[in-house]
Amino acid sequence: MQDLIAQIFSYINGVIRFRWPGMIAAWVVCLGGWVGVLSLPDVYEASARVYVDTQSALRPLLSGIAVNVDVTQRISFMTRSLLSRPNLEKVARMTDMDLQVKTPEAMEKLLDNLAANININTARGQFLYTIGFSDSDPQLAKRVVQSLLNIFVESTLGAGRKDTDTAQQFLEQQIREYEQRLIAGEERLKDFKRKHVGMMPGQGGGYYSRMEGLSGQLESSRLRMRELEMRREELERQIEGEEPSFGLSQATGPSQRRSRVDADKVADLSPIDQRIQAMLLRKDEMLLQYTEKHPDVMAIERTIQELEKQKLEDLGVDTEAMDQDGAPEPAADNFGMIFGGGGNGNDAVETNPVYQQMRIALGEADAELASVRVRVQDY
Repeated sequence: MQDLIAQIFSYINGVIRFRWPGMIAAWVVCLGGWVGVLSLPDVYEASARVYVDTQSALRPLLSGIAVNVDVTQRISFMTRSLLSRPNLEKVARMTDMDLQVKTPEAMEKLLDNLAANININTARGQFLYTIGFSDSDPQLAKRVVQSLLNIFVESTLGAGRKDTDTAQQFLEQQIREYEQRLIAGEERLKDFKRKHVGMMPGQGGGYYSRMEGLSGQLESSRLRMRELEMRREELERQIEGEEPSFGLSQATGPSQRRSRVDADKVADLSPIDQRIQAMLLRKDEMLLQYTEKHPDVMAIERTIQELEKQKLEDLGVDTEAMDQDGAPEPAADNFGMIFGGGGNGNDAVETNPVYQQMRIALGEADAELASVRVRVQDY
């Protein structure tokens, strides 16, 4: 500690001892520095700050259908391209600096000095850019910065317009494609609604309510089918137990037996005729509500054809030959053909109205039963 204090006092004594030579040396250095500073040329710096919004207005439109463009990287590329040789030559022409050079070597030197004195920096992130230039001529520095700013803005706007045109073309193409898809989808929806009319939501309920309704209709049809089967069996029992009286006279002998035979033939053929008549009436009623292509109508038509074929077979007519020669005759004509006019047979049948009513009821029951069976199969 004592040594340090002694050393400090020795320095102080040396300064006091050589104070005048030190002061003279300081003045000499200051004068030389002032002369050197005064001899330096004046340098002026011009700068401009430009704000670039990297949030493109097209980004929300292109979201999900186009690749996002990194605008920040594009601006960094433009700042580097701003100092390219073509742009430097353009700046030299815009500021009339090219008029001062006469040779290509001088032009190269001018462009090198121009690139060295231009400063492009990023401030406050990557949205604010500073463009600066230093020169002894303040007006020249200002013109250079203004030229660089114009080139920067033009390049940015040009790229923006190009991107906008490209994006617009892309969007128009996408709109046309989606329009075609929408038209095709509407056509498919229209066809689906046409095929499933009444089964869509809001048209008589939803799917489950529609299915529940169809299930209820199926149960009702099955119940109705069982009722008709029981009714048919009951009518058959009643017809079998009925003893019809054919004829008004108390005929005996061969005449009575012939009348009895004719009555038996009428009893055999009359149920088919009555069923055919009931089927025809049922078909006429259904044609008032449905078309000939309806399953119930087609089922009744098939039943009528089968009954006519069965009737012809019972009458001894060759149905295969009839199919080749032509259509069979109506049931009423065949009936008259068998009985030679059918006067006695028809009179005998008409003498028992209860018997005939049961035959008609049986035919109607068969027709309705066939219709209900077809409906149950459709469900």
